[in-house]
Amino acid sequence: MMTTLLKENRLWSYVNTVIHVPQNDLVAMDAYEVKQAKAQRFLLDGVKDALIPHLSEKQTAHEM
Repeated sequence: MMTTLLKENRLWSYVNTVIHVPQNDLVAMDAYEVKQAKAQRFLLDGVKDALIPHLSEKQTAHEM
């Protein structure tokens, strides 16, 4: 279910692979940050509350 949700929102690559922060392109950097935040939110919404402190300290969805 989580994989499907992430794929539907075109965020699966942010979890499945390392996506590097775009450099020298403010629009691309903004889009990257928004997609990272969405992917992280989906992941946090899908786990038990006890795991949230361990996952929320990670910097990227891939690390989570």
